[in-house]
Amino acid sequence: TDFRTGYCVATNTSTTYYLTDFSTTGGSTNIINTASGLSTNGYGDFTSMVLTSYPGGSVDFTAGFATTATYYFYIWADLNNDLDFDDPDEQLAASGNYVPSPYSGSFTIPVGTPVGTYRMRVRNSELFTVGPCGSANYGETEDYTLVVVEQGQCSGMPDPGATTGPSVIC
Repeated sequence: TDFRTGYCVATNTSTTYYLTDFSTTGGSTNIINTASGLSTNGYGDFTSMVLTSYPGGSVDFTAGFATTATYYFYIWADLNNDLDFDDPDEQLAASGNYVPSPYSGSFTIPVGTPVGTYRMRVRNSELFTVGPCGSANYGETEDYTLVVVEQGQCSGMPDPGATTGPSVIC
C-alpha cells in the first residue's frame, strides 16, 4: 500500500544554479515571479501564485536561470491530486535538452482535466535530466498553483450590435 501525507521532497545542494524568474501568459490569471532568487535548500513554495486556465487551454511560459550555463527545464502538474507527478499527462513541459536563459515555451492543459485546483511543479537542472522529486544537485524546484476552470461560453465573433453595456471580452 502506498501511503502519502504530502508531496515528495525536491532539493538542491548548489547555491549557484537556480531559477531566477518564472512567468506565464495565456491564462485568465498568470504567474509573475520575477527575481525570486535562490530558495532555501533549492525548493521554493510559491503556491500562493496562481495560473488559471481551462482544459485545452494553451499557456506560454518563460523561465530565467542564474549563470550563463544551459539547463534542462520541466513543468509537471498533479492533475488528479494524488500527491505525485507520475501519471500520464502530468508532465506538461520538458525542454528535452539543454536550453539557455531565458527559456520560453508553451504547454496545453490536457483535454479532460477536471475543474479543480492542482499543484504545479517547475524544475531546472544544470547537470542532467531529473524527475519531479529528489535532489537536482545543480538546479532548483518551485511549486505553484494551477486552477482549471470551465472554458468560457464565448466563441467566434459577436454579431454587430449584439452586445451593449459592460460585457465580458473573451
